[in-house]
Amino acid sequence: MRHFYRHIICCIVLLLQISCSKESEPTSLIPQLSINPATDITRTSAEINGQIKEVADGKVCVAKFLYGETPQMEHCIDCSHLIPNPSITIQGLKPNTTYYYCLEAGNDFQTFKSEMGQFKTNPNVAPTLQPLQIMSQGPLSITLQITMADNGGESVFDVGFYYKEENGKEEKLSISTIEKSFYTYRIGNLKQETVYTIQAYAKNTVGESRSDVYTFQTKQAIVLTQAGTLSEAIDEKEMFQFEELAISGPLNGTDMRVIREMLGRDLQGNETYGKLASLNLSDAKILEGGLSYNLNRYTVTDEITYGLFADCSRLKELYLPDETTIVEENAFKNCTSLHTIHIPVNTHKVYSSEGCNELTNLKVNEANSYLKSIDGILYNQALTTLFWMPEGKEMIHALPESLSIIEDYAFRNSKLTAITLPNNIVACGVGAFSGSSIQKIILPTKMTHISKALFQHCSSLEVVYLGENIERLDEYCFDGCPLKELHVQTTDFAPMCTSNTFFGMEELFATCTLYVPRNQKKIYENHNYWGLFSNIVEE
Repeated sequence: MRHFYRHIICCIVLLLQISCSKESEPTSLIPQLSINPATDITRTSAEINGQIKEVADGKVCVAKFLYGETPQMEHCIDCSHLIPNPSITIQGLKPNTTYYYCLEAGNDFQTFKSEMGQFKTNPNVAPTLQPLQIMSQGPLSITLQITMADNGGESVFDVGFYYKEENGKEEKLSISTIEKSFYTYRIGNLKQETVYTIQAYAKNTVGESRSDVYTFQTKQAIVLTQAGTLSEAIDEKEMFQFEELAISGPLNGTDMRVIREMLGRDLQGNETYGKLASLNLSDAKILEGGLSYNLNRYTVTDEITYGLFADCSRLKELYLPDETTIVEENAFKNCTSLHTIHIPVNTHKVYSSEGCNELTNLKVNEANSYLKSIDGILYNQALTTLFWMPEGKEMIHALPESLSIIEDYAFRNSKLTAITLPNNIVACGVGAFSGSSIQKIILPTKMTHISKALFQHCSSLEVVYLGENIERLDEYCFDGCPLKELHVQTTDFAPMCTSNTFFGMEELFATCTLYVPRNQKKIYENHNYWGLFSNIVEE
């Protein structure tokens, strides 16, 4: 009897174990999985998507797409976070290749697969070009930029241009270096007053593609083959009749002397009968040699040297030679009618000129990798340095926040009455604001010294706030300024001065109020130079 009860107990225990085991089994109701046809198929990518529908209490928490070049689909991408409508874009695929894919989903214990789909990537094609961009056009030349939109999946081995005269034979110009996605090229030595059509092209192993056709016409120009011969190319009776002129070929000092006469100024600086107002030297090249162009000044190869166009008061618009590298200070001094200067692709340094009171536009070729023009103002490409604020500009937009340096004489004679300087400026060059019309200025905190003649002859400047970190003031910095308030914000010491720091404002020591930090008044009163101010006030 005891064995019978023991048997009964064992059966009960076994039944309980079976019951518990069934309760712990995971729910494995099969979800409904489906996939859609692949979309947005390219040579190297495709988008695949599907749907996951849970059945009853069959919870789905794991999902992924499988794909590959064979039905085994050796690659997978997790898409659990996209349940119930997963969608992914597969990248890095091979062109012209069939791929298989499916959706796999389930829970931590068991997963299921959808039916298998397939798609084929697009084959490689000929390169694709963006519309041809015209960077500049000279009288007998044109500078263009080719930009590759897509290499078609193959290495591009040939890029260039097809061009021809109207109804003429097509010529091919190939660019030798193929190593980037855009190319800038100048086509020169074209015929005068001739209509040309031009197309960019690019080739890979699949084929060649061309840009849309661009049509342009060259202008009339005086073409020189030898420097020093301009006076032979222009009749002496005609030279003072030109109001607009384009010159192609080499120019030296002898030629520049003739050009200056046509612009209204002779060797001694006297006025001539010249009427020339628009001068295009895009296709010219300045060489050293020849006679002096202005007293004892001589030309330098590929440079616009000091005074080359000085006092040419009839000149209104100037295209510099394409190979110009440097423009020296005061190259255009007192060109009082000049409103636009076209700066070419190879120019990397431009210094300001004074007396150009109508100048509003310093226009830089878009292919120039050194300089940049915004609203007619000349900067470096990174917008960290301002080289030249044209004198004729009466209003400007805000200066770039990236600006850190203002070059020597950059704002000289500026008509601006107010200037807000970005906080990142660390230095302003010699005479940077000299002769300008500013009335009040607050210098940035990062500046540490006031350069020589910084505000010299600013005849409207009445209020100046020096930055908190100014350590030194150089000579003549306020010479000729009618200052009423000078605010010094350096808290630890009185900034260092020289004997000529306040040169030219001696009469203002009695009328200009010097504002100094709190508890610093005695230090300034006992200072050799700061102590010259009669009115010192703490703030």
